[in-house]
Amino acid sequence: MKCYFLITFFFISSSFASAQAREGLFDYNLNSPYDTIITHLGFLKEGNYYPEIAAKTFCQKYRSQQEAVTLAIQLQYFLQENKVDIDLSQVPKDIHYVDPQAKYHKYQLTDVFPGIYLVKVNNQWIYSEETVRSITMLSEENRSPLVIKKIRQLLPGSFSKKLFALQMWQYALLLCLILPATLTYRITVFLSPRWLLHISKRCDPAHMRHVKRFTGFLMALLTVMSTLPIVQLPATVERSVIRLIKGILILTITAVCYQWVNVLIPKSDKKHTEKSKYFNAQLAMLAQPFMKVLVVLTGMLITLKVLHFNIANMLAGISIGGIGFALASQDTIKNFFGALTIFIDQPFGVGDTIVTGNVTGTVEEIGLRATRIRTCHQSVVYIPNAKLIDTHIENHGLRSYPHFDVHVAIAYDTNPALIKDLAEGLNKIAAHHARSREDEHTVYLEGIQNTTLKVLVRVYFFADSQYGELQCRHEVLSEITNLAEKLGIHLASLA
Repeated sequence: MKCYFLITFFFISSSFASAQAREGLFDYNLNSPYDTIITHLGFLKEGNYYPEIAAKTFCQKYRSQQEAVTLAIQLQYFLQENKVDIDLSQVPKDIHYVDPQAKYHKYQLTDVFPGIYLVKVNNQWIYSEETVRSITMLSEENRSPLVIKKIRQLLPGSFSKKLFALQMWQYALLLCLILPATLTYRITVFLSPRWLLHISKRCDPAHMRHVKRFTGFLMALLTVMSTLPIVQLPATVERSVIRLIKGILILTITAVCYQWVNVLIPKSDKKHTEKSKYFNAQLAMLAQPFMKVLVVLTGMLITLKVLHFNIANMLAGISIGGIGFALASQDTIKNFFGALTIFIDQPFGVGDTIVTGNVTGTVEEIGLRATRIRTCHQSVVYIPNAKLIDTHIENHGLRSYPHFDVHVAIAYDTNPALIKDLAEGLNKIAAHHARSREDEHTVYLEGIQNTTLKVLVRVYFFADSQYGELQCRHEVLSEITNLAEKLGIHLASLA
């Protein structure tokens, strides 16, 4: 949560510090009604938002630039809310255009609102002062619900005083918005467990708590955005606040998606004996970090776009820097593709005992860079994935049954009757061991080496771990030693 609020604070600071247009960098003119309307509406479009230039369409002799900006935005909002479509093909491009009825340089934007029109002043077409009065009055009428008007009439006169461009009653309404937002947050958090419990029962409870909190915060933001118009903020302030809320909203959605990745793709460190199960475990280990990076990058890019940053230039810079980064991280990229190869070919899985080089141990995790193996000494070895796919790997985890070969050496002049008794005894040991397979054992005279006879004893065990297999070997060797001592046979060395 702390990291989330730090990122939010960064984007809030950046949005207020970022974009004021430099007028000299953009071409605009007010030579004709067509040029003026293009300047006004064109520089208020999404992705081309420069209100200081759009404000040039209003006379700034009697007002400040900020007041002209407010008027330009108010007029654009008013036209949008009333669905006034201006057909640019019908707007005159003649710099000397004269209205046929008024008989002077005037152009009326729409017949529905005759008070909104352009006039020619000092060889420039700008909106008339009548337009200023009309949009101020019409905007106030449209944006003041009847309930708000009634409430304002009941409030004392002190609530009409201004402080930083807002009246006191507007500050009071802003404080009142905290109540429905808080209620929405509490209700969302309270109702969340009822449907979250049906989605995943294996995930970490901490992740579930984060999902509930971020979802509640998301619903609270939506509540604030939907109720903000009743405060009747100035057009410029309202536009900036809505843009800021949208940026925070995208960041919150990113945080919710990030936590959903933890819920829907939980990590699994248990041993999976079935192929399909440890296939899913490997998928989770690779998919979770990949999805997290994808969610964060997508959320940041969308947030920057909402806050009117130039994404195209940023992406171009990232692509150039990415070439150098790729050259500097060749080994990391090799290990990443090594992880993909392991995931696709599946030479081993989590929980398998493998032998590679001089390392023997159990696979605990297959990461994006390296595979973690725990040895029989309880030490942990990290082997880069690129090295693993280029070396010999013996996977004990894929064996049907672990087997044990014992080469029993006896003197070549041993009595044949004792040899027969020894073979029968070894058969009984192999067949009647508690964990051996009765139909899968071998006892044969294998050959003669120097002055000894070699007897091969091959036993297959039911052992599900390395330690279980070692215990079976210990028991078999102990029984063989006892049998030789009982028969009076001396076990020789094969060396």
